[in-house]
Parts: sequence; C-alpha cells; structure tokens
Amino acid sequence: MSFCNECGTKNEPDSKFCCECGTKYIAASVPAAPPAPPPPPPPVQPPPQSPARRPSMSKKRPSLSKAESSPGLTENGRRPSNAMVSVEGDNTMAALLSPERRPSLRKTLSRDSSTPMIDATATFRRSQPAPLLMALSTGDAAKSRRDSSEFTAASPVGAGLTGSEVDMEVWVADDQKVWVQGRVTEQVGRSELLVLTHDGAKVKIDMAVTPELYTVNPSLEDDMTSLWHLHEPGILHNLHGRFQADQPYTFVAHLLIAVNPLKPTPNPAMEDIGAAKSLTCLAPHQYVIAESAYRALLLPAAVRQSQSIVVSGESGAGKTESAKILMRYITWRSGAAAPQVSSGAISTVNDRIVQSNPILEALGNAKTQRNHNSSRFGKYVSIKFDAHSVPGELKLLGASIETYLLEKSRIVYQLQGERCYHIFYLMLHGGTPAQLQAWSLTKPEDYHYLNTSGMVRVPQLDDAAELGGFTTACEAMGLQVSEREQLLQCMAGLLHLGNVEFDDGSGAATGPAAAIS
Repeated sequence: MSFCNECGTKNEPDSKFCCECGTKYIAASVPAAPPAPPPPPPPVQPPPQSPARRPSMSKKRPSLSKAESSPGLTENGRRPSNAMVSVEGDNTMAALLSPERRPSLRKTLSRDSSTPMIDATATFRRSQPAPLLMALSTGDAAKSRRDSSEFTAASPVGAGLTGSEVDMEVWVADDQKVWVQGRVTEQVGRSELLVLTHDGAKVKIDMAVTPELYTVNPSLEDDMTSLWHLHEPGILHNLHGRFQADQPYTFVAHLLIAVNPLKPTPNPAMEDIGAAKSLTCLAPHQYVIAESAYRALLLPAAVRQSQSIVVSGESGAGKTESAKILMRYITWRSGAAAPQVSSGAISTVNDRIVQSNPILEALGNAKTQRNHNSSRFGKYVSIKFDAHSVPGELKLLGASIETYLLEKSRIVYQLQGERCYHIFYLMLHGGTPAQLQAWSLTKPEDYHYLNTSGMVRVPQLDDAAELGGFTTACEAMGLQVSEREQLLQCMAGLLHLGNVEFDDGSGAATGPAAAIS
C-alpha cells in the first residue's frame, strides 16, 4: 500500500494519483518502475463544457490548466460529471471538484496498514446544527455518519430546538446529589443546551463533551427491566422513589434488590404467596424468591436441581434480616405442606432452624458505625428436604449451619462508637442480681474490653429482652440449663481476663519476675 503525501489516504500500490484529493505522488513503498512505453496518441477532445460545470483549476494546480479526456475514466461511463481530466506525461489524473465534499475521517500518515481511523466527530460536532446534536446525544450512530450537507439542507445553522425537545426532562450530574433532575429550556450556540434543574439552578451542557443525555423515566416500576430508559440515574431514581414510598424491595428480572428501610415493615401474608398461581404478579419481596426456589424443588426428579439463594451486600445493607425472612418462609412453607407435631418441650425441626438465629446473633453480631446489628462472621445455611416426598410436598429433614471468618479481634478492641459482641451487654443489662453475683459482674463501664469505645447501649436494641430471646432459643435447640450457664460463665471469664494487668516485676528482690494484679 502507499499513502498520499497531502491527505494521507491509503491507495493501491500501482496508483500514481490519490483517489481522494487527486494529487500526483510517488509512493515510497513501491519500487521505481521501468520506463513506460510512449503514450498512445491522445483521443479526440470532447466538446467543451460550460464554465459553470468546468471551473478552471489554474489557480490551485497550474499543471492541470490543460484539460483533456482519458480513456480509462470514460470506460463503462463511470467518470463523474463534475470531474476534470488532465494528461501529464504518461500519467492520467482525475480530480473531483464538488464544492460540498463530505468531511471524511482521514487516516494517519503512518504507513502501518493496521492504523485505525482518526475519529474527528467530537470536533466536527461543534459546528453542526441542532438535529445532528440530537442525533449524537441519543447515540444514533447512523445519523451521525450522514453527509453534513443533508443536515444543513434539512435544518440550517442557527435552527433552534423543537417544542418536544425543549420540554424534555433529563438528568444532570451533580457533585453533591450525584444526579439531579432538570428540564431542557433552550439551545445556546451550536453545541450547548441550557437545563433548568428542579433546584432552580441553570446548567449548560456541552454536547460536544457530554456523550449523551439521560432521559427521565415517566414512572416507577416494580421490575426495573420494565423501565423505559435503563441507565444509572434511572435505576437510582427508581430505587429512591420506591424507598420513599415504603417499598424497599425491587425486582431486576429474577434478582431482588433490598434497600434497608432501617425500621420494621409489614410483610405480605405467607398464605397468599404460597397460593399464588403465578409469581410474576406478586409484589417484590423475599417471600417470592423463597417461593420460587421451593417450587423448583417440586419439579419432576428428571429436571429437579438443588436451589441456592445468595444474600450479598455491604455492611448495613440488611443481609442478616433478609436471610432470617427467607429461612422463616422456607420453614413455614415446608411445614404447611407437611405439618410437624411437637412432642412436649421438644421443638420441631422448623422451630430449631428459625431459633438458631438469636444464638448466632448474640455470639457473632455487634454494633458498628454503620449498623447496630452487624454480623461479624459469615455463615452457610443448608436446609435438607426428602427427595422422595409425596408429589407436591417436601418433607423437611434438617439443616446445618457453617460459620467462618469470625472477627476475633473485636473482643479486645473496638473503634469509637462501636460495641463488642452483643452477648456481653445482654448479660450485664439483662441478668438478674443473682446471676450477676454468680458471674461476679457489675456494669459495662467497669471492664476494659467494653469501656474503650464509649458505646455501651444502643437505642435500637433492648438488651434485657434480647437475653430472654437468647434463653428461649437455647431451650428450643435442646441445650440444658447447666450447659447454658457454663456458656455464660465462659463469657464472664473473658471480661475478667480483660481487666488483668501485668507487671514486669523489675523491683522484686528475687530478680525479674511477672506479677498479676
């Protein structure tokens, strides 16, 4: 390949003239050709054209002042009507003289054939009228590649926005609120739009810099795949709008997004979820996710597979509460299909699965700066069902809980405004005087492991009531009273161990020694 020295256009190796600008050149990549034979006699000159159709090129290219026809360009009648042909030595050159030539994308002057095209549309957009700006702002690549003369003919320079474009609701980026809603009021210049936000501020948007405008969705949706415009501000606005309407749950197809409401919210009736013929008509909730997994287990054995529900999110997002809601519904659903009868004081398998949560939360949850009941460990809950149950029913066999990554360092140190694990405060605030005397405990401020963070009580938690729930859960799990007391005595021993102070004993008469006070 060879490249033009004037415009950089790539041409064929045997070309003598640039196919884009018509300039004569000698390609560096093509070796010198042997002398060509004498040219044939020139053909008969065609009748002269009118001056309007054949403007003189003597000012631009003196070598082209003598125009003659060329047999090669007249073959098959493909010579452009606005082309001038000139014979110069043994070479023939054609130059297009259209005054409205398209501003094409030029290639670089590099001789590497893999060099990409230079996208000059960002600079070219600044000089385009409103229709092209709107095409570029909506990402219509086909319109942005049209001939600029088409846009000029359809809408001359200086044309303003139409009525629908002026009233368009759009999102504008904001440093404080991330996105603010506004309305396009007018076009300023060739590439700027003036947007009036709902806060009363006027913002100019340069369409030559901003890739596109995000349009405001006309309504909030339960399933965000139904949004008219699916983009970042649209998703955030949909979640925020539903949160303000006390609807913290939103579907994204088969996924559920839960925005922690930080307050108790009413749950739908479990009977209504289980009796629904189709789950697509139900409002977003954890019950719907659990019901979908349960119904998948009722499929024939040939197509049935084990189901998994992953609860993920940042600290304080509501993972613990969502997991409890899911477990409560699944145990109810299996119990409703195959009721279990408890014998005496022994709880059913369903009750044990649900009552495992208060024990895990007391021993593994703590108050952090972002969440008053943050799980400081991970857990994997596996619920087992009988694979040979009666069709349409599932018999609950049992469950297993695996814990991992417990934050052990929290026992000895907490950040300001945080607490140690709940179990210590449950004992100190909820224990009876007899229990406190048996444990030799007084109040949280007297223990080094609890008094360094400045936080001993959480308004959202009732430690005395939580201790009662912990005791009930231990009974449901089958723990004896003596076993529960031994567990609490171990917790009290940790608090006493934190108050132990060590002395290097350097002043002792017998030499270096350790002393405990």
